[in-house]
Amino acid sequence: MARSDPQFKLRLPQELKKKIEEAAQKNDRSMNAEIIARLKSSLNESSKSNASSGEDIGELSQVVRQVLDDSIQEFAEQRREETLSVLREFRQFSFFIKTLMEHLGTDTVDSIKEKMDTQK
Repeated sequence: MARSDPQFKLRLPQELKKKIEEAAQKNDRSMNAEIIARLKSSLNESSKSNASSGEDIGELSQVVRQVLDDSIQEFAEQRREETLSVLREFRQFSFFIKTLMEHLGTDTVDSIKEKMDTQK
Protein backbone atom coordinates (compact mmCIF):
# COMPACT_ATOMS: atom_id res chain seq x y z
CA MET A 1 0.00 0.00 0.00
CA ALA A 2 1.37 3.34 -1.02
CA ARG A 3 1.40 6.49 1.06
CA SER A 4 -0.69 8.12 -1.68
CA ASP A 5 -3.70 5.87 -0.91
CA PRO A 6 -6.65 7.76 0.61
CA GLN A 7 -6.64 8.16 4.37
CA PHE A 8 -9.46 8.68 6.84
CA LYS A 9 -9.89 8.86 10.56
CA LEU A 10 -11.65 5.97 12.23
CA ARG A 11 -13.15 5.85 15.69
CA LEU A 12 -12.90 2.46 17.39
CA PRO A 13 -14.06 1.32 20.78
CA GLN A 14 -11.00 0.87 23.02
CA GLU A 15 -11.70 -2.84 23.39
CA LEU A 16 -11.75 -3.37 19.59
CA LYS A 17 -8.56 -1.31 19.13
CA LYS A 18 -6.82 -3.52 21.69
CA LYS A 19 -7.90 -6.68 19.85
CA ILE A 20 -6.63 -5.30 16.53
CA GLU A 21 -3.29 -4.38 18.12
CA GLU A 22 -2.93 -7.91 19.53
CA ALA A 23 -3.89 -9.55 16.20
CA ALA A 24 -1.47 -7.29 14.29
CA GLN A 25 1.35 -8.18 16.65
CA LYS A 26 0.56 -11.87 16.41
CA ASN A 27 0.50 -11.70 12.59
CA ASP A 28 3.64 -9.54 12.52
CA ARG A 29 2.11 -6.59 10.71
CA SER A 30 0.95 -3.06 11.42
CA MET A 31 -2.55 -2.28 12.69
CA ASN A 32 -3.32 -0.72 9.31
CA ALA A 33 -2.20 -3.87 7.45
CA GLU A 34 -4.20 -6.04 9.88
CA ILE A 35 -7.37 -4.01 9.32
CA ILE A 36 -6.92 -4.07 5.52
CA ALA A 37 -6.27 -7.83 5.49
CA ARG A 38 -9.37 -8.50 7.59
CA LEU A 39 -11.56 -6.21 5.48
CA LYS A 40 -10.39 -7.87 2.25
CA SER A 41 -11.00 -11.31 3.72
CA SER A 42 -14.44 -10.33 4.95
CA LEU A 43 -15.43 -8.81 1.61
CA ASN A 44 -14.16 -11.85 -0.34
CA GLU A 45 -16.12 -14.22 1.91
CA SER A 46 -19.19 -12.04 1.53
CA SER A 47 -19.04 -12.12 -2.28
CA LYS A 48 -18.42 -15.89 -2.25
CA SER A 49 -21.36 -16.30 0.10
CA ASN A 50 -23.58 -14.24 -2.20
CA ALA A 51 -22.52 -16.30 -5.22
CA SER A 52 -23.12 -19.59 -3.45
CA SER A 53 -26.47 -18.40 -2.12
CA GLY A 54 -27.43 -17.53 -5.71
CA GLU A 55 -26.49 -21.06 -6.74
CA ASP A 56 -28.42 -22.43 -3.76
CA ILE A 57 -31.50 -20.48 -4.82
CA GLY A 58 -31.17 -21.84 -8.36
CA GLU A 59 -30.92 -25.41 -7.07
CA LEU A 60 -33.78 -24.85 -4.66
CA SER A 61 -36.02 -23.47 -7.40
CA GLN A 62 -35.28 -26.54 -9.54
CA VAL A 63 -36.21 -28.85 -6.66
CA VAL A 64 -39.40 -26.89 -5.95
CA ARG A 65 -40.31 -26.93 -9.65
CA GLN A 66 -39.79 -30.72 -9.80
CA VAL A 67 -41.85 -31.31 -6.65
CA LEU A 68 -44.67 -29.16 -8.05
CA ASP A 69 -44.56 -30.95 -11.41
CA ASP A 70 -44.67 -34.33 -9.67
CA SER A 71 -47.54 -33.23 -7.43
CA ILE A 72 -49.56 -31.90 -10.35
CA GLN A 73 -48.91 -35.10 -12.31
CA GLU A 74 -50.00 -37.23 -9.33
CA PHE A 75 -53.11 -35.10 -8.79
CA ALA A 76 -54.04 -35.33 -12.48
CA GLU A 77 -53.56 -39.11 -12.42
CA GLN A 78 -55.79 -39.45 -9.34
CA ARG A 79 -58.52 -37.32 -10.98
CA ARG A 80 -58.18 -39.38 -14.16
CA GLU A 81 -58.63 -42.63 -12.22
CA GLU A 82 -61.64 -41.21 -10.36
CA THR A 83 -63.19 -40.02 -13.63
CA LEU A 84 -62.67 -43.42 -15.26
CA SER A 85 -64.23 -45.11 -12.24
CA VAL A 86 -67.32 -42.88 -12.41
CA LEU A 87 -67.56 -43.49 -16.15
CA ARG A 88 -67.45 -47.27 -15.63
CA GLU A 89 -70.17 -47.03 -12.98
CA PHE A 90 -72.30 -44.86 -15.29
CA ARG A 91 -71.94 -47.39 -18.12
CA GLN A 92 -72.93 -50.22 -15.80
CA PHE A 93 -75.93 -48.24 -14.59
CA SER A 94 -76.94 -47.39 -18.17
CA PHE A 95 -76.70 -51.05 -19.14
CA PHE A 96 -78.81 -51.99 -16.11
CA ILE A 97 -81.51 -49.42 -17.02
CA LYS A 98 -81.52 -50.55 -20.65
CA THR A 99 -81.86 -54.19 -19.61
CA LEU A 100 -84.60 -53.33 -17.12
CA MET A 101 -86.54 -51.40 -19.74
CA GLU A 102 -86.29 -54.32 -22.18
CA HIS A 103 -87.69 -56.70 -19.56
CA LEU A 104 -90.48 -54.39 -18.50
CA GLY A 105 -91.73 -53.84 -22.01
CA THR A 106 -92.75 -50.76 -23.94
CA ASP A 107 -96.07 -50.20 -22.19
CA THR A 108 -94.52 -50.17 -18.72
CA VAL A 109 -91.68 -47.86 -19.80
CA ASP A 110 -94.14 -45.42 -21.40
CA SER A 111 -96.28 -45.34 -18.24
CA ILE A 112 -93.18 -44.71 -16.09
CA LYS A 113 -92.22 -41.81 -18.39
CA GLU A 114 -95.73 -40.35 -18.10
CA LYS A 115 -95.61 -40.53 -14.31
CA MET A 116 -92.23 -38.83 -14.28
CA ASP A 117 -93.47 -36.08 -16.60
CA THR A 118 -96.51 -35.40 -14.39
CA GLN A 119 -94.32 -35.14 -11.28
CA LYS A 120 -92.23 -32.34 -12.79
